[in-house]
Amino acid sequence: MVKLLSREEALNILSRNIKRKNIFNHSLAVEAIMRSLAKYLGENVEIWGLAGLLHDIDFEETESNPSQHGLIAEKILGDNVPSEIIRAIKAHNFENTNINPETKMEKALIAADAISG
Repeated sequence: MVKLLSREEALNILSRNIKRKNIFNHSLAVEAIMRSLAKYLGENVEIWGLAGLLHDIDFEETESNPSQHGLIAEKILGDNVPSEIIRAIKAHNFENTNINPETKMEKALIAADAISG
């Protein structure tokens, strides 16, 4: 089992990969929504929060190539997060990755991303 990143570690990785303040703030907003949804649904708040925080970690790198958005995230994060987070990140761009959202977390991430602005 993969040791879960702390929020501080995740923020450090995010800040190394995301320089634009609006994208960074968007990631914080999605994290907050995901944490709230997880608590409401009785799910793992830390895992859902990390999925929200890190979902766009590759956005700046893949902005001109949306088909890679989520796939590059897996390379950036490697073995630092559980596979369920990686899959949720890929599934939030299902239109381009062909990874269909199946779990509550995957579907929640798509909704949180959309409503966060």
